[in-house]
Parts: sequence; structure tokens; C-alpha cells
Amino acid sequence: MENKLIPALLVERDAKVTRFLRESLSALTTSEIDLAVAHGVAEAVEILQRAEHHAVLLDLCLSGCEGLETFAQIHERAPAIPIVILTCHEDEAFALEALRRGAQDYILKSKIDGKILTRVIRYAIERKRIELKLVAANGELVRSNRDLARSEDALRRALEEVRASNQTQDRRNSLAG
Repeated sequence: MENKLIPALLVERDAKVTRFLRESLSALTTSEIDLAVAHGVAEAVEILQRAEHHAVLLDLCLSGCEGLETFAQIHERAPAIPIVILTCHEDEAFALEALRRGAQDYILKSKIDGKILTRVIRYAIERKRIELKLVAANGELVRSNRDLARSEDALRRALEEVRASNQTQDRRNSLAG
């Protein structure tokens, strides 16, 4: 794998968490993440529109927006970018619901360090890449099935015409003979 920096956007209101994550990443001798920071949904959307980011790390408790509504607002505006949810709450049902809605991962802030964060981001990017390929392949299959159905209908009509023509010819031959 190349050693290019991966641009990621951290959407986090807590300066202590932001500082901790930056320090954790900078402590790695081979940090692969270039972390930009937004403090709210509006700022995050603005940053995502201005610059390319390969992943979003999202705190769900932002001022003016909480829970899965926060995720939905970011995901709606950047559906092709993998989103990893960062949280202080260990709630398995909530985590599963976030994953069902499109989040790539759900991580407790207390369990993160630079090495784990780097791996989580890289894996989220890869899973999203695969997901997008599957969606594209599925779309291609749907188009191919539609084309195949049209071809099958055309072939069926042609076969019916041939049969009808053969029956007509058989009747003419029996009348003539």
C-alpha cells in the first residue's frame, strides 16, 4: 500500500478529544491520517464541499443535533464517504441501527488510540469502496436483466411469428396437396 496521507474529517465538539486523537496520530511514526476538524454539522458539510476527504469520524452529540439525526445529515450530503461513529456510550442496539443506516463502524472514544484509529479508517474506506462497487454491479445486473427480458420478449415474438408462418404454410401445403 502507498504511504500517502489519508484525508479524514473529525466532527467533534470536545477539544480534549480532538487534541487526544491528534496526539495519538502524531505519536505514530507512520501516521497515515491527515485529520481536519469540524465542530458541528454545518461546518462539516462546508468542509466536505470544499475538500476531498476519504472518511468522516463523527461524534453524534453535537450542539443543535444529536444521535442518528447527526449521522443522517452528514450521510445525506456525503453518501460515498465512509462514516465512523465515535461515541462515549456503549449501546449495542444503537450501534447496530447506525450500521444498518450506513455507518461503517461504531467505536467507543475510550477504546481509541492512533493505531486503532488508523486501522478503523483504512478498513472503513475499504468497506465503503467494496459497498459502492457492489451497488454499481447490482445496478449493472438490473440493467442487464432488463435488456435480457426485452431480448427474450423479442425472441418469443419472433418464434411465435415463425410458428404462425409455418402453420400457415402447412395449411397451404395441405390444401394444395
